[in-house]
Amino acid sequence: MDLYFAGSGSKEGQEEIKRLECNQLLSYGVNRADAYKWIEFKREHPEYKGKLFIDSGAHSISTGVLKVDIYEYMDGYIDFINSTGDAVDIYAELDDVPEDENADKDRDTFANSWKYYLYMIERVKPEYRDKVIPVFHFNEDFKGLDMILEYRHPDTGKPIPYIGLAPRFGSYKVRYHWLKEAFEHIKSSSNPDVKTHAFGCTILRLLEQFPVTSADSATWAIASAFGNVRIGDHSITISDRTTDKNTNVINKNPAFQEEVEKIAKKHGFTLEELAECPYKRQVMTIRELKEWEQNYRCTYSNIIKKDLW
Repeated sequence: MDLYFAGSGSKEGQEEIKRLECNQLLSYGVNRADAYKWIEFKREHPEYKGKLFIDSGAHSISTGVLKVDIYEYMDGYIDFINSTGDAVDIYAELDDVPEDENADKDRDTFANSWKYYLYMIERVKPEYRDKVIPVFHFNEDFKGLDMILEYRHPDTGKPIPYIGLAPRFGSYKVRYHWLKEAFEHIKSSSNPDVKTHAFGCTILRLLEQFPVTSADSATWAIASAFGNVRIGDHSITISDRTTDKNTNVINKNPAFQEEVEKIAKKHGFTLEELAECPYKRQVMTIRELKEWEQNYRCTYSNIIKKDLW
């Protein structure tokens, strides 16, 4: 499975991502300057094994961070894809993102996203078309996912090879059941081997339970900013600015402290260094997540076989 590190983060974090040849995800909407730097880097270093994923910036549009004319913005994004497709591995379509399960109930976000996807692939260069992935969101009718899975490109008759799943809302249990249903639809469709990307899904044990091709996580940058390091599915409070919190490692029992210290040492850090420096916390989390990616094993077994008749 490919784990993409989402967002720009610090200079130290970016250097570590490149050193470990990690996969990078950046937004066309809010990280465009960094995206161009990465594209230039990839062109200059064709030997680099890490992949580059460009998100459309749809979430920033839906939250009002970006205020745009949709089709004008989309045309610009299409031009960007056509001029950078040689260096980028995946692009997310410009989708209509549902903000929560109660907002805009009268807005058919899937219909809008599907309309935008079809608009885009008609205008993207044929050699880059399969790099553009449609997105299906939590709280949308699964008939939409079926439509994506059964679609065939008019000129080739081929199905969509890669799709995005966005299980954005809810607890682990809610997300588990949503992904379970999504993969039941996938495995019983005429496109059962389609590649899948899980957007913003950072619950590692959840990713291990489903045959996702890729996922993205911003916790490498977010955790350090809040004084934490990421160890597996746990965010460990370690900053020397939060020593008054009972969640801080220095307020935990000796066995807990010893275990965190052992893991930190494995990645080349002391607890004191991680407590003092957010950039070192960021690098530590990158190394921990990269190690998880390298040791990833999928336990998914609920494969629905199609009937012969």
